[in-house]
Amino acid sequence: MDIRDLIHSIGGAVQETQRNLEQRYLGHFFENYFEEVGSDKPDKVIYRPKTVEIRLGESEEDRVISAPIAALVANSNMNVDYVKVNLNINVTDEQANVLSVTAQPLDGTDDNDDERRRSGEIELMFKCRNSPEGVARIETYLDGTI
Repeated sequence: MDIRDLIHSIGGAVQETQRNLEQRYLGHFFENYFEEVGSDKPDKVIYRPKTVEIRLGESEEDRVISAPIAALVANSNMNVDYVKVNLNINVTDEQANVLSVTAQPLDGTDDNDDERRRSGEIELMFKCRNSPEGVARIETYLDGTI
């Protein structure tokens, strides 16, 4: 396999994992803390935060506030912080701009100099981004409504 294809494939898998985590988090966030209230367009959904009424005091005359549930709970999002991949590789073909490798050990038990020169380890590190900023802004706005 061309080493660029290998790195591209691993990077794509990391991105897909992060995308799946974000979609699950966003779905959970809206499903649990908001309710659908309709739509003014076929491809648009309008949500309203689910709230609880909180009486600030003991008597019936005390102030009652409507607090969004999303502002009252800790919303943690699972993110891929970084992924570190170590592979033992063997160079199978060297050309001017292409390096083909295999993760399989070379056949044979001889441990000669040529095999050692063509074998090695590659370490790939992928750093992922933080949770979606839009969700954080919604949470900050909801916190300010209390």
